[in-house]
Amino acid sequence: MHLVDGLASRRLSRLPMAPCRPGLLRRQHLVTWTVTDHCYVTSTHTATFTINAPTAVAVTEVNDQTTSSCSYTDQSAADAAFALWLDGFGVTGGCSPAFTNGTPVAPAYCGGSTLVTWTVTDHCYVTSTHTGTFTINNPTAVAVTEVNDLTTSSCTYADQSAADAAFVLWLDGFGVTGGCTTAFTNGTPVAPAYCGGSTPGHLDGNGSLLVTSTYSYLYNQ
Repeated sequence: MHLVDGLASRRLSRLPMAPCRPGLLRRQHLVTWTVTDHCYVTSTHTATFTINAPTAVAVTEVNDQTTSSCSYTDQSAADAAFALWLDGFGVTGGCSPAFTNGTPVAPAYCGGSTLVTWTVTDHCYVTSTHTGTFTINNPTAVAVTEVNDLTTSSCTYADQSAADAAFVLWLDGFGVTGGCTTAFTNGTPVAPAYCGGSTPGHLDGNGSLLVTSTYSYLYNQ
């Protein structure tokens, strides 16, 4: 109770006696003062101290993402896609929300995955964590179908055209499958003379995700 200026017998009380300050998330606190005196009709007076709650923190999460290694020409392209995916995460509302996710690195463009954990904090927000995984699937394995060295008799061919046709057929036995965009080159080989000779075949097989490999063969007549 407190003395009121000018009247020694007048008294003032308040409820609650020691009002608590509002908590960070509590909206308001009502205080009531009661005034009494010997020749005074008791009166009450109230006031409310209000702290508005912040707007709710809204977290925009990212979904796990899986892509094919064949989608990227190199590591820089994979890095750019990963950065774009990371940028999809965000927070709004609250007081001054923030998030951290460490220093995540994109997976290898030929195949791999990276798990990212975001931690969200704010002044009046219970810290939360959110995760997402960025995956790059490996390409299918490159399979090389080789040809064997071939030796035939010149008596087998009626003329050079026949030998040329047999040589083309032999060349066509070489092939590659799998990978992303596998391809091979063999220069411009020419069939040996149908009356006798040999042609070395040199084939380079490569794919966008495969270290170039070389195969050599000999065609004899």
